[in-house]
Amino acid sequence: MKTRCVLFVAVLVVLSAATPAVSAQDAGPLAAINGVDVPPWRTVSLGAFANSYGLMTALDDAHIAVGDLADEAMHRPAFTVAKSRSNVDLVVLSAAQLGVSETGASRQDFLARARRLGFDLCPPEAAVQLRLQYSDQPVGEFLDVAMEPITTYGGRPVSFTLANGGAGLTLIGYIVTEDTIVRQGRKFVFARPLRVAQPVVR
Repeated sequence: MKTRCVLFVAVLVVLSAATPAVSAQDAGPLAAINGVDVPPWRTVSLGAFANSYGLMTALDDAHIAVGDLADEAMHRPAFTVAKSRSNVDLVVLSAAQLGVSETGASRQDFLARARRLGFDLCPPEAAVQLRLQYSDQPVGEFLDVAMEPITTYGGRPVSFTLANGGAGLTLIGYIVTEDTIVRQGRKFVFARPLRVAQPVVR
């Protein structure tokens, strides 16, 4: 890709901070933690590009910086684009809202809890589409995307983060494992499940 991101130590410090800026969505306690009941934050369209290279070109054209790990992950077979158009509703929740204590929780336990509460993982394409559409991301905000990690050529499992560290919009890849500790202040993007119509009772 033409646009590449050099990840400075300062960016990594902000990314690992326990209390990133709150701006994408209210991070206060939810009255009812339920994937269907939580209102959507944004909706992204999948299947708008024929292949992953179309997405990469769009990132380049939008002058969005892409980190080395994210770039490598987007070139892997596990990164796919939908064959037909569809919309995905997204929500942003802090780890604290999903019940993570002050000591944190393993990524495996955190995502398992989120799934039990009705939140879905995002397809990797949704992360890139959101990066393209979220052009007004405030400076200092870092949003982790809840997704199945993509394994790089070197065998490193990578997930995506949408960042604005002050030098512009960025798509960052970071290494995750099942034992990666998730802190309370981290904010995650989840897919909101479709509401299933219930039969009318007469």
